[in-house]
Parts: sequence; C-alpha cells; structure tokens
Amino acid sequence: MRKFTLLIVAVLMAITASAQKLDIKQLVSPVSQKGNMVARALPENAKPVKPFKLNKKARKAAGVTSIDDLTGTWMQIYYSNFDKTILSTVVEITKTEGSENSITINGWWGNVLNSEPIEATVDLAAGTVTVAPQLIYDGEVSVELVNVDAETEGAPLVGTIAEDGSIVFEEGCAALTSDGAYEYALTTMFVRPNGKMEFLNDGVQIVDVYIEQDEEEEKVYVYNFGDFGRTIELGMNSDKTIEVPSSQIVYTGTNGDFYLYGLDETAENLISLSATGTEKTITFDQDWTGYTSTQYWLGQNTGTTITLTDGSKFVYPAEIADVAATPANPTDLEYNVHKTYGPRILVDVPRVDKNGKKLRKDKLFYQIYYIVGGDVFDYTLKTTDYKYLESDMDLIPYNFTDDYDIYTDGDSKKVYLYGSDGWEKVGVKSIYLGGDETHESEIVWYDIVAAGISTVNANGQNGGKAYNMAGQLVKQGYKGIVVKNGKKFLMK
Repeated sequence: MRKFTLLIVAVLMAITASAQKLDIKQLVSPVSQKGNMVARALPENAKPVKPFKLNKKARKAAGVTSIDDLTGTWMQIYYSNFDKTILSTVVEITKTEGSENSITINGWWGNVLNSEPIEATVDLAAGTVTVAPQLIYDGEVSVELVNVDAETEGAPLVGTIAEDGSIVFEEGCAALTSDGAYEYALTTMFVRPNGKMEFLNDGVQIVDVYIEQDEEEEKVYVYNFGDFGRTIELGMNSDKTIEVPSSQIVYTGTNGDFYLYGLDETAENLISLSATGTEKTITFDQDWTGYTSTQYWLGQNTGTTITLTDGSKFVYPAEIADVAATPANPTDLEYNVHKTYGPRILVDVPRVDKNGKKLRKDKLFYQIYYIVGGDVFDYTLKTTDYKYLESDMDLIPYNFTDDYDIYTDGDSKKVYLYGSDGWEKVGVKSIYLGGDETHESEIVWYDIVAAGISTVNANGQNGGKAYNMAGQLVKQGYKGIVVKNGKKFLMK
C-alpha cells in the first residue's frame, strides 16, 4: 500500500464512551450521514487496523465472463486513513444504460457521502475496472473522486477483478472538495456479501454484511455491522463463545462516537457484549446498543444473529490442552507520563510459551512490579484507585479491560498507574496457570531513571478526575477540552 500526503486543516474531537446508567429519555435513532465535506485531522490515538484482505478459502470462486456477472448487490469495503479503521457500505452495480462496456456503481462510500452514481469502464480481457475522476457530490462544496497515488494529475483509478470475482482498487482514492478538504480512503474493494445480520428493533431488520475470518488471529471481522457502515471485530474461542470488545465504534453521528455495548435485562445498564456460535451462525447473548459519552444511545437491538449465506463455515480455534508451560517473556515494555492522566505502561504479552507454542488465554496473566531504593515491590491495582474494579488485583487476566484505566488489544496491553512517585524501574512478567501449575516468565524491566522520565508529580496528575465542558466525567484518553483540578486542558 503506497503512502501519500493529503492537506489536513482541522482537528476532530474524538469522544470516548462512558459506561453510565442510560437515560431512556435521551434515545436517539440512527440516521444516515450526509456528506458535508470538511477536512479532518487524524486523532493521535487512532487505533490502527490491519489492512483488510480477502479470505479466499471462505468464499466460493466466482468467474466473471460478462459485465452481467458484475451487476447486483455488493459490499464496498474501504480503509479510512482518517480514523485508522475499516468502513463498509452496501452498493448496487448496474449495467450502464446505452453502453456495452461500462457499469454504474450506486452508493460509492454511501454511508459517508451519499454520492452520485459512479461510472466505470470494464475491460474483461484485461480483468480491470477503470474509474475516471468525476463529480460524486454537489452540495455546499463540490466533491470529486480522484486518484491520489498517481504521479499524473487526473489519472484514473484502476481496479483488478480477482479470481473470486471481487474488485480491488489498490491505489489511493480520495474525495477532493472544491475548497481543498478531503474525505478519503487508502484502498477500496467490492465483494459479494456472504452473510446476513438479522436483529429486532421495532420489527425484523435484515442487513447485508461481509464476513472475513482470520484463522491465525482467531478473529472475525463483520463489515457493515448493524447497517451502520462500520466494521467490528469478534474474538473466536475454541468453545464457540465469542468475545466482543466494547471499545469499538459502531456508529458516528452528530452526537459523537457511539461505542458498542451490551444491555442488561433491564435495558438500562451497560455491560460487556458476548456471543455464541455454530458453524453457520453467531448469536449475541445480550441486547446491544451504541453509547456515547454525551449519554445518547442508538436504541435497543434484540435477538441479533449473523448468518453465513454462501456455503462457508465459521472455523473455531482448536482446543488447547490444559498443560503446564512456561510463558514467553513480555516484550516492548514502555513507560511514559501522560500530561493530564499521568503514568502508564505499554507492553506486549505474548500468548505463547518460551518454545513458541500457543497458550490458553484463560490461563494467562501478567503482573506489574516496580523498584524503589533498589528493592522490588509487587504493584497492586486497588479499587480505591481503579474505580471499575470489583476487587483489588495483582494478576491481570490476559484479556482483561475496564475500558478506563486498563486496555487490551491482542498481545498489546496498556495500564495507567497510580502512586508511582519515586519509582526507579517498572517491570512486567507473564504468569501461566496451566495444568494446575504456576509457571512464570522473567521480569522485563524498563529503567525510568535512565530514560530521564520524572515521576515526581505523576501521582498528582493521575489522582484527580477529569470532566468535559458539560460536567461529565470522562475516561483516560478523552480528546477535547477537559477540566481537571479546576484548570482547563485541551487534550489532543
């Protein structure tokens, strides 16, 4: 994927969800987003998402011998360099009236732009689909679809028809506005939907989705989840339970970013969302919603099931034997002090033993240590500091997150620290409880003093609460103006 530079002139305030009791009076309904084009900067904490790839084994071969083979319903999937995420939308491709070698794509980047139909020329012999620069939106500002990778201005986008019938545009394409702003994506592709999402929300709704399974990472990506044009990631377990990270944005609207949560039996309190599966379906165990720190939510979605419709199957990880093993050492340990929220560590905890053999997630933990005056101490996460913990914690489960101070993203862990004044070093080790035995890795250390990092005021920084301008408590990592200890800070 080639890199390119775009003009960015404004800053987006990224909103982080807050798990509070829902106010039923503040229900909002999801609305389709109109393309009022504005230039937007990349958030500093944007979560990188792996560039998408087609899972050839999970899809039927679909030869293309005529333009008619390219018509019908497609899923357009595109990687957004704006917020480092994968977006998606359902589009319709028709044969262009009066032409024998072109198609019309209706809904290009539809959930972002509600664009005008795009015309593309098809060369079946070469296996290409060519899109010339053209007007795709005409509102307060005009918007043109352009190729931003090409050295020559005005060069077309050229997509390749893959063996499975998908259309892949590897060149960077952007929506260029008349005032010099961008909404853009690095790559885009068209694939046939191979799944359906059915959920109850004032009646039955059935949505086209494309499902990609990454067997190596034990994950499933669902494009166009809930018909919101967003991609969510599901973790697959060998017992066919499904993990649904709540830190994922499911919808972005005028009220901010809506994060994916489950609802309890009263439909008034947020909980972690989970699901169970079969070879053909994934069914969510709780009702779900999208919730933002402005206390708006998307309504109660019940009875949600994702069903594969193309003959493929969900493949679950093989069961890992519960045997004793020594875990590999943690890697990439870093320590820094956030200017408002205080000290934190970032560390990778490999899910393998010292010989590279995969370990069970439910048996793997990690623990934090520190050195003061040359002496080594265990670090305890206390409920007096960590407001979302139910009890004090020494061993942190591999997949644990409180969506506030403790985050996990695969092997990568981030933990905010309290009471770290005077620390000379911070360390992390892995602990594995397989086979009714306890085995530990070595402690990996980060030398805070040698790195020249001051911890004198770290505890004071991290000890207070931060609020947005509406007086609502916000999480670590919140972007925007916050009030902390009576002072205002602009968090970027």
